[in-house]
Amino acid sequence: MSVQRRRGEFAVLRAMGLSRGQVVRLLAFEYAIVAVLGLIGGAYLGRMVGSRMLSFLNVDEDGRPAEPSFILQTDWLMVLAGAAIVLAVFAFALGIAGRLISRTSDAQALRTE
Repeated sequence: MSVQRRRGEFAVLRAMGLSRGQVVRLLAFEYAIVAVLGLIGGAYLGRMVGSRMLSFLNVDEDGRPAEPSFILQTDWLMVLAGAAIVLAVFAFALGIAGRLISRTSDAQALRTE
């Protein structure tokens, strides 16, 4: 949907001399930044929220420190698997976006926008 909304922008970039491949690479770079920052931010915030939400496990029912203390562990293999799934969906969507960009007529996009 983003590619359809930005048809005019891509057509202007093409009119400025960028090839279709360069436009697709520009779009890939833009979305890769968003995806990587989202994955890093999500992992960091998930870790912070998890430690905050599970902090009650460090005390017993009387409020004394629990023995042994609770240790929050992250299954990084699962995090990497989730990141791999997100990146696979990203690559698939980028392939579809590349096809839409290559099938769109620049002249038509500039006339209708």
